[in-house]
Amino acid sequence: MKKILALLLAASFLAAPFNLYADDNDGETPPPPPPPQPPKIFIPKPNPDGGEINPCSLSPISGQCANGEIEIIFGADFGAVSITAVNNTTGDMWYCTGESSDGLVVLPIDPLSGSYTVTIETQTAGIFVGEFYL
Repeated sequence: MKKILALLLAASFLAAPFNLYADDNDGETPPPPPPPQPPKIFIPKPNPDGGEINPCSLSPISGQCANGEIEIIFGADFGAVSITAVNNTTGDMWYCTGESSDGLVVLPIDPLSGSYTVTIETQTAGIFVGEFYL
């Protein structure tokens, strides 16, 4: 009886699944994950013909929202610009004016979660509209 019990115990030990792995970090702590990237604002180039917007055309305006500020970057001089941001979820609205020749206009906002629409009215190139989500 003891032999059968010992044989069953040995068989169950040998048949048990186990995992072997190699640890590559040699006791070092892994590097921290990269910081999250601020949401980019999609700003399509307006179509002067009044037809559909070509999604492949590159806009001379780009933007991002970081640390409660919407940063609008201008790649061309459009003269005076006015920027309006609306949180479509809460209805909150922010407004500022600036010069595109400076290359950057910053609009401080209250960064609540939701869908945002950014409207940029330029002196020479018309209206640009973008959107992003927080």
